Amino acid sequence: MPSLNLNLVLRITFSFFISLVLGINYAEAQTVLHSVYLIGDAGKDEVPGRVLQMLKQELDSVKTGTVIFLGDNIYPKGLTDENAKNRMLAQLVSVKDFKGNVVVVPGNHDWKQGLWQGPQILKKEEEFVEQYLIANSTAANKDASTFSPQNGLPGPETFLIANKIRLICIDTQWWLQSQFFHPTPKPNGLNRHQTTKLFQARLDSLMQVAKANNEQVVVAAHHPMFTMGHHGRPKQPLRFLVNWTPFQVFGLVGLNRMLVQDTHQPRYKRMKKRILSVLDNYPNTLYVSGHDHNLQHFIHKKNHYLVSGAGSKLSSIEHETPEAKLLNGLENGFMKVEFLESGHCQLKVWGSKSGWELYKVGLY
Repeated sequence: MPSLNLNLVLRITFSFFISLVLGINYAEAQTVLHSVYLIGDAGKDEVPGRVLQMLKQELDSVKTGTVIFLGDNIYPKGLTDENAKNRMLAQLVSVKDFKGNVVVVPGNHDWKQGLWQGPQILKKEEEFVEQYLIANSTAANKDASTFSPQNGLPGPETFLIANKIRLICIDTQWWLQSQFFHPTPKPNGLNRHQTTKLFQARLDSLMQVAKANNEQVVVAAHHPMFTMGHHGRPKQPLRFLVNWTPFQVFGLVGLNRMLVQDTHQPRYKRMKKRILSVLDNYPNTLYVSGHDHNLQHFIHKKNHYLVSGAGSKLSSIEHETPEAKLLNGLENGFMKVEFLESGHCQLKVWGSKSGWELYKVGLY
């Protein structure tokens, strides 16, 4: 009997050692301190669809956490009529009984798909979301900012969603929006260039504070930094026209607006470069987004980049890359990031067809 007990101890010790060396998810045995649920592009349905139903079922079983809607909350052109209001309500109703944090981030469709009156339509959505949650929900942050960033500004806006867990919200459409008669809002009378410089300085400052305080950081925005979906196509027809100034001047504004949502368009590339120039200096940051209607996971310079844009629409994966750890364009779903007592965190991806766990991995 004593030898049997020694055997058992040796086996447990060996298994623990192997799990550490090989990166097996030993962290699953740890207590979950906070869960962050990521669902993007959920604005197609006027009643909760399968993914929103799955999300509500999960939220009913947990006491706290944070739900982030990652933009394109209302298709096709933001809060313009009663049908659009119902599309937003389908999401808000799904989380109204949740006692954790609820955060709604804007996407390009919430800016009226880049059309004129975009800032005004976006403001209407912001007011609708915040008024509904204040009046009808049990959200822990309903008396603070549930729609972020506010007032059509790029941000970054920041919140501590739990002890040592910082959320930073960015409105990436601010850089892609271009309407002469309805320009994007700017703070304190600054011009676009000055606002961009202020944004980068503030983002870097927030990351420095988080590092000094040993905080884990989630950066939430609509547009991905990396994607192998429709918006990440390496070659696009007529793209050369967008870059040719005479065509921009003489009427191809519509074409420019159409392609500006793709990662290889010059304006998008500049926006991506500005954000990565800061995030690349801070390892173990999570950047979460939607935009492409699928589920993806990338690692770039020790940071994790998630695309969770399959809330109500679905699009295929266009191509592959070694940097991608997950590429799924076959089913709708959402993501869950668990922050553990050990200081680690892990990612779970839930699919609407395959059931609950479609993908699971320790992030760090």
